This record gives sequence, structure tokens and C-alpha cells, in this order.
Amino acid sequence: MTAPPGLVPGLRNAGKDRRRDDTNIYVGTVLRAERAERAAVAAWRRRQLDEAGFPAPLAASLANDPRVDVHALIELVERGCRPELAVRIAVPLEVDPLP
Repeated sequence: MTAPPGLVPGLRNAGKDRRRDDTNIYVGTVLRAERAERAAVAAWRRRQLDEAGFPAPLAASLANDPRVDVHALIELVERGCRPELAVRIAVPLEVDPLP
């Protein structure tokens, strides 16, 4: 007699375990993709801040915080504000941008 698909002879729960493993693999893949996307966005934000003249440590700290409006910071710098002053003006108080 042949076992139904997904069922290993002698193991009653093999089908259930396999589906759970498939779900774990899928969730792990999705989480890795989300982390990669967040890293790509942070890298883009850092490049923009670097190009606008922000010091490297400050740019790295700001780029990794999604609460920070990078466009507002860059606009202030383009209007003549020093990067440090732009941070004091545009960054929410609960954000500590200094490394």
C-alpha cells in the first residue's frame, strides 16, 4: 500500500510537521527580505545625507531611524543651514541622533 502524499509510513503527523516547516521557511524568507529592504533604504538615506554634507557618524545615525525626515533635513541644509542645526530644527525630540 502506498502512503498518501505528505505522509511518511509510520509517522502519523509527518504531513502536519511538513506544513509547519514550510511555513517557517516562508516566514524566514519574508523576514530576510524585509531586513534587506530596510537595509537598502537606510543605505540610500545615508548616501543622501552624505551628499548633503552631513558628517558620516551623524548621517549613519539619522539614516537608520525611520522617524527622521531626511528630506526636511536636506532641504534645510540646501537653504544654508549647518547640518547640526538642521538636526536640532527638524528631528523629533525623542530621537537621539548622536552616536
